[in-house]
Amino acid sequence: MVDLNNALVSSILTGYAGFTTSAGYVGPDYRVDHDISLLLPEIWCRMQIKERDADFLIAHGYLEKVSDFCFEGRTVLASRLGYRITGAFAERFLGRIFELPGAVFGEDMLRPEEQNLAQFAEGVDAIVAAQARVAKQYFEDGSVAAACPPLEALLHIMAHGHYKGMTADDEGVRSLFRRDAMLSSDWYRRRLRAKQSRDIALWTRHIESLTAVPELADRLEESHRQLARVSSPDYLNELEGTIGADPSLHHPWLSVPLRDYEAHMNSQAVAQLTPLAVLFAEALAATKPASVAILGVAGGNGLDRIDPSVTRRIHAIDINPEYLAAVRERHATLQGLELHCLDLAEEQAAMLPSDLVHAALIFEHAGVDRCLENALALVAPGGTLSVVLQLPSETAPAVGHSQVPSVQAHRNHFQFVDPESLTIQLESRGFHQDRTTSVPLPSGKAFWQAFFKRK
Repeated sequence: MVDLNNALVSSILTGYAGFTTSAGYVGPDYRVDHDISLLLPEIWCRMQIKERDADFLIAHGYLEKVSDFCFEGRTVLASRLGYRITGAFAERFLGRIFELPGAVFGEDMLRPEEQNLAQFAEGVDAIVAAQARVAKQYFEDGSVAAACPPLEALLHIMAHGHYKGMTADDEGVRSLFRRDAMLSSDWYRRRLRAKQSRDIALWTRHIESLTAVPELADRLEESHRQLARVSSPDYLNELEGTIGADPSLHHPWLSVPLRDYEAHMNSQAVAQLTPLAVLFAEALAATKPASVAILGVAGGNGLDRIDPSVTRRIHAIDINPEYLAAVRERHATLQGLELHCLDLAEEQAAMLPSDLVHAALIFEHAGVDRCLENALALVAPGGTLSVVLQLPSETAPAVGHSQVPSVQAHRNHFQFVDPESLTIQLESRGFHQDRTTSVPLPSGKAFWQAFFKRK
């Protein structure tokens, strides 16, 4: 998904039009291998810059849109092929290489359906089926949530045939590919903020290193200037038009394999997996929800406590696609399970509200800003927010001393959340505290669980 986003966003921001060439066969009658691919640069270097522009080529009839058509009672989605060159293109541009371009690119080669309509339809059907199969994988692992807006729309259309009731021909979809739409999208603004954050961190590291070297005082001074520059709100305007940075990359939880996380949580020094599963089961028993959203589902600890005859829709949310893939494999028979790959601290959770939202040890890692807003937005009217916080201990560290390096490397990312302050904040937002409990742990720590019901 990261590479797909980078490729599409780069093309949209730079106004680059994508062109592809045929390889293998063009219809059943013409075997071309990679001959056309090798020929294209020769054609391209003989075209003026304006002539390479897709809008110019379409406007002057050098590219034509491939349209859907009916064949044997079914609609063949030939429009998935996009635009193709015409006889006019061959005559004008191939004529700069060949004396008789029509002899090289005949009409039945430019329009392979004229060779054999049945085989053409079968080929298009195979392409559409392959697109659907591949696109559905992004929904299965939840990574569709990380797609940029136009890519998200395409994946929906490829997998399900529509995006919010629209097809690829609707303006609501096509407008997503405009540069101004990309620049104004919340998705893109998050990339710019992520880039700014990383640049601030970079120049901060430079300053820390240069401070210890007196003879590099001039570089230290320049680094201070650069830090002030990248820290300014105006820096976001300076970054506009760039690709920015993917907010999900380098996130601490993306560098922790699931086996490491579960080994840490199940270690003698921590021993929290079973108590967390028990607390989730208690939340289910107390609320009997028809729908539930689990924030930070990890490997699916506690999902076996769900009664599918009661709870029929389950939103499992996590930032790590590896974790979600494990959940899908471990709980393949759990009816109503939906996976969502989402950074709750940065992105908006756009899914149906649930009767129960379970947030266990999530606010300590994702904070109580956007993550809390997401949690509250996901609670249905009359629904319940179940919160599990870890309480400070005088004898045990915040992050237990397990022998798992990948987890220990990020121990400083854990921040305690004060239950009293959180309760006051939730009550001011229209929730009332239903009940609380404190659960001592073998490690000497304790969990605090509270149910907050939406008024």
